[in-house]
Amino acid sequence: TDSYRIFHDTLKNWICHDAIYPIVYDDVITNEDELYDISKYFALGRNGGVLAGIMGALDGWLVRIRSPSLSRDRVRNSAKFFSRKGFHCLNVQVIVDRLKRVLWYSVKAKGSEHDSAAFKATNLFRTLEKAWADNGAIRSNRFGITFYLVGDSAYALRPFLLTPYDNAAPGSPEDSFNYFQSASRIYVECAFGEITMRWGIFWTPLMFNLDKDRYVIDAAFRLHNFVVDYRNSNDNGKAEMDFFTEDCLRFMTTNPNELVGTFGNGVDGESYNVGDSHLGRKRKDGK
Repeated sequence: TDSYRIFHDTLKNWICHDAIYPIVYDDVITNEDELYDISKYFALGRNGGVLAGIMGALDGWLVRIRSPSLSRDRVRNSAKFFSRKGFHCLNVQVIVDRLKRVLWYSVKAKGSEHDSAAFKATNLFRTLEKAWADNGAIRSNRFGITFYLVGDSAYALRPFLLTPYDNAAPGSPEDSFNYFQSASRIYVECAFGEITMRWGIFWTPLMFNLDKDRYVIDAAFRLHNFVVDYRNSNDNGKAEMDFFTEDCLRFMTTNPNELVGTFGNGVDGESYNVGDSHLGRKRKDGK
């Protein structure tokens, strides 16, 4: 129909056009000033400046789709898109800043792929590996900071990617590290929640072919960034920001496995997990 064609033409030729609202992280990681600004905002967050140099929070978002087919999607084995969550999906790898702005994403991975493998297959991973191989670090000598990503334990530890300790004893230095690391990476989980709540198209499986599914995801990220930029530059956006901040807190309360670690053994009530039964608990393994 005309409305269907207009919808997808608008996504592809307008909203997803880099000249309109770009998402170009490759430029960011070569710009000391931009990396410093991103890390500075993370340091102002709940991690209290303990982890300086964070250039983004990384995680995988499982976006539900209908089962791919040979005729529609050129896919012979749809089982590769079936996740351990029990539905067909795309494993979308995403990096956000502390404001929950999407800095980078990849929609190439199938739903059955593990987060670590999905990220390792991206051009960004190869770019970061090369940067470390060539220079020993992604570092700003001017600011005296080494930059890195934070991710959950579904990812393999890399020089440019900090992940939490597994099975850290409550109150140990490793557990305290997990607290601050979790406090930094929770923004990517909250970004997924905000995008899903705002764009009702994600409340049910995407029903297009795979190419169009990817344009829908791309457009959602760019429109989300537009909203984030608007509300952070406009006093009228405070009410919406407060609403989604509260939603993030609700997410933390109802998803204790997403968060690990305590600070100071919880002496001052600074437990980032919900309830003592979760202190030091190991993060979920993948999806």
